[in-house]
Amino acid sequence: MKIHTSSEPLKETAKALSDTLEKYKNTDVLLLLAGGSALQVLDEVDTSFINEYTTIMMMDERFTADAKNNNFLQMTKTFFYTKLTNTQCSFLPTVPEENESHDDFSNRIEKDLATYLETHPNCTVVALFGIGPDGHTGAIFPMTHEEFIDTYGQGNLYTKVVYPKNPFVNRSSITPKFIKRYITQSLVYAVGEAKLPVLSTITDPYELHEMPAHIHELIESSLYTDSRL
Repeated sequence: MKIHTSSEPLKETAKALSDTLEKYKNTDVLLLLAGGSALQVLDEVDTSFINEYTTIMMMDERFTADAKNNNFLQMTKTFFYTKLTNTQCSFLPTVPEENESHDDFSNRIEKDLATYLETHPNCTVVALFGIGPDGHTGAIFPMTHEEFIDTYGQGNLYTKVVYPKNPFVNRSSITPKFIKRYITQSLVYAVGEAKLPVLSTITDPYELHEMPAHIHELIESSLYTDSRL
């Protein structure tokens, strides 16, 4: 993993993402976005490299249609989304339908993701991740080994997540299997003193159930931070 420390990590992350989108311009790109603080990066991204070849999806989602909490709906409130109006890009929305169960929602989004991959076999998957103070990334949370396998290790690319230790208990997320198999280029935005303990040990030889963010060491992500590690 490449760690980039900067006094302006937000701008550095946005530039790296813009450069990546320019590199793959006019080829099929699936752009996966994280919610939370990573959304702040988007408004600095150069959207001129996003076009009809680009499909955008949130990599993890809170199981709610509340516009204040659903990650996709929050993304649609950004200046980034406003700038996409004339780009002809596509979206894989992750908003639960009325009366849709958590299981049905997760299964539907996984099918949408699988269909995209089947119909775009040569696509480039670019991901903008965040990292939580507890070491989670996406909605892949630290758990006991048994719980982790039950949640993320059943062969799914995208799965239902129930994690009572987080304020948003019911979630859905891409899985470690998807990350390892499909992501071409991974960028991580992680800033703030609260995340320093995680970042200072992220390259240690963890098991993923102990420190899910360690997956960024395994796939050689580029991590942008304001912390001196």
